[in-house]
Amino acid sequence: MNRKRRTISLPENKIFKITDYLLIFFLLQIRWISLLLNIRKLELILVPIVFYVLYRRNRTGIVNQKILMIFFIYLLLALVQGFIWGFSVVSLITSFSYGFLLPYFLFRIYREDFLYLLERVIKVLTIIALTIWMINQILPGTKETITYLINALNKYRVDDLTRGMIFYTYWPQLDQSFGLSRNAGFASEPGQFAVLIILALVINYVRKIQLFDRKNIIYYIALLSTFSTAGYLALAALGLLLLKQRSSRIVGVVLFPLFVYGALFAFNHLDFMKGKIEQQYEDQIETSLNEPTTGRILGARKSLVVLSKYPLYGRGVLAMTKPDSISDPEYANYGWISEMSRFGIIFGCLYMFFFFKGLYYFVSSSGNGSYEFFVCALAIMINLSSQVYITSSFFMMFFFIGMYGSIKANNKYTDSNHQLVSL
Repeated sequence: MNRKRRTISLPENKIFKITDYLLIFFLLQIRWISLLLNIRKLELILVPIVFYVLYRRNRTGIVNQKILMIFFIYLLLALVQGFIWGFSVVSLITSFSYGFLLPYFLFRIYREDFLYLLERVIKVLTIIALTIWMINQILPGTKETITYLINALNKYRVDDLTRGMIFYTYWPQLDQSFGLSRNAGFASEPGQFAVLIILALVINYVRKIQLFDRKNIIYYIALLSTFSTAGYLALAALGLLLLKQRSSRIVGVVLFPLFVYGALFAFNHLDFMKGKIEQQYEDQIETSLNEPTTGRILGARKSLVVLSKYPLYGRGVLAMTKPDSISDPEYANYGWISEMSRFGIIFGCLYMFFFFKGLYYFVSSSGNGSYEFFVCALAIMINLSSQVYITSSFFMMFFFIGMYGSIKANNKYTDSNHQLVSL
């Protein structure tokens, strides 16, 4: 029997309340706000706030069997790992609450509209950060002023990572020999900024089915200003969508060869592209596992060590089960594979299965097929290979879409057990 494919849609003119935007803003910038206010674990305050919002909008069916199943799996892994490396009930509750309950509550409130709302907030923050970055490159004395402001705002910091002021991030090491500085935007570093830009571009593509929508121009400029190797490679991957975009397909076919040529030229001639990749590979492939985890390749090697030694239950579900020293051979801290090493092969693969399933539902919501899904997944995973972002609330949305699925009609949703949830 043929099953009707579940679809979703992201209305372009969806109206959200100011509190919705503020909630996503705090979610994006909670780390900086916590540091600037010198309030530890500030992110945990978001969990009861989001729970309250969910309770107000949907007073029935807040907790269901699937989220309980996830909790028991998480508890089981924490107990097994805790038997070896240590266990804390407080750490279990706090880590699960922020890692799984928070994105679950957000999913139940907004469903797939969360991604549309997220893109709007990313766009505003990107415009602000890009404006400051441009001023930073042009006006003399701006870098000194920004550095002073950052140091003043981060007066509570006890380490040397005084680099951000919520809307813009800068530190002198971002300055390049050719006169420009890398743009870290509102994230902690350029690579993380590129991750969010690529995610926003994918969301916009799903809505518009074209890459050269005028709203994406700001993202392209911002991405180019990051000088991020992974960001540029992800953008090159998205260029494959030119062959399939619905509007101006002839223009897309004409531009595709130029896009490919430009991507190959940039890869071969920019210092932070081919040369950087080759140098990192040569340096980190032979580096001892007892060296500090400071590179993507070395981090991936350490993740594979963890998976090979603890394939069934992994290591690092709770903070105390992770090695104390970054020089430890089991200190996995880069990319999506390090997140898999936290849960072991079985549950790590299950997470990836539902993640890609949800991404497929999302990409195919506007009629896209397997080709578009593959390209979007490739672009996203290129960035996530170097950033520990795949279990953040933003990307966890794909995981919950994959687990629950949804059919959107008349501003209502139905989950897998057919319970209607009004927004």
